[in-house]
Amino acid sequence: MFNLKNYHPAITFLCLLIPTFSFSFTLRLRTSLLFLIIVVTLQCFVKVSLKTWAKVNLISFVMGLSLFLGTYFWGKLPHQFVLASLVACRPLIFMNVGLLFHVSHSNYDFIESLYQTFKVPSHFAYGIFAVFNLLPLIKLQYQRNRLAFRLKNQVTWALSPRLILSVLLKTIYWVEQLELAMLSKGFEVGKERTHASTYPVRFRDYSLLGMSILLSIGMIFK
Repeated sequence: MFNLKNYHPAITFLCLLIPTFSFSFTLRLRTSLLFLIIVVTLQCFVKVSLKTWAKVNLISFVMGLSLFLGTYFWGKLPHQFVLASLVACRPLIFMNVGLLFHVSHSNYDFIESLYQTFKVPSHFAYGIFAVFNLLPLIKLQYQRNRLAFRLKNQVTWALSPRLILSVLLKTIYWVEQLELAMLSKGFEVGKERTHASTYPVRFRDYSLLGMSILLSIGMIFK
């Protein structure tokens, strides 16, 4: 029941987005800690890797600590422990919610379920798919170009305009070739297509959405 992997990806995203958005308006430490406990508990059901969980929470802890110190010593209301703790909880909660969704569903399932359920434009959905698939090629091309500059004894820093421009031109070429390939296979804007996998919205998804809305209302008006 509490394993989010068994729910509709787009509905799961909405169910996490609604209470997270509502939480951003709350100013109660108890509510923040309760929400964090709920998120971490759900992470246990989807079996988040301990190494990944530790890495994400180490980063969020450092961010939260810096926010706590800044708010406690130099904020508009200094030496307010509860207020500083409340602000420090924000990165912990936001990053753990993101981790929960990332582990629950793949990028492909999420975009495909958005396309099927909420009827997002096809060029948007396939454009996102293209980005996911081109990212490894862009990274490899960046490394190759940087090595080529070094072999020519030309010094380039990580965000050198010459280096970025060369990668950008190559990416534009790939995008144009991909567009031509997709058009040749019938990927036209507004044209209905069949799907290898379907993502129907079931009763359990509506139940999860209802619980999410109730939790959001409880956080705001409690």
